Amino acid sequence: VLERYRRLGGLIQDYAGHMIHRLTPYGDSIFVSLDIGVSLFDAKRWEVKETYKIGETYDTHFVGRQIWSAGPKGVYASNLDLPNLMAPSSWRQYTVADGLLANEARALLWFQERLYVGTTQGLAYFAYPGLAQLDEGLDDLVSEL
Repeated sequence: VLERYRRLGGLIQDYAGHMIHRLTPYGDSIFVSLDIGVSLFDAKRWEVKETYKIGETYDTHFVGRQIWSAGPKGVYASNLDLPNLMAPSSWRQYTVADGLLANEARALLWFQERLYVGTTQGLAYFAYPGLAQLDEGLDDLVSEL
């Protein structure tokens, strides 16, 4: 297995010195949750495409074309159809001010039309009918269980 790994390209130097928390597949890509944000890894080309430096990210999840990331400063959300996810303005941050039980969000799960958020103080969720766009009022949709 190691020999095949070496033939494919060896180590990915972009991740050297960084903590990888989770690998999340999406289509032909892998989104890497890192200590500095979320990185898009092209598994076919064996290369890092870009890294979204939104801060430490423990978990990344997808709901349709929306990307959600959980970390010590809350939940970040964006849309994969935006032209530049590397721009901080492409991301919306959710914190206790928006209804999370704690700013530190550790896990995400899409289940029965809700995006559940595991925080250090309990479980919260985003509940909305269908998939709203990020700019269509998700601010008021965080609820406690």
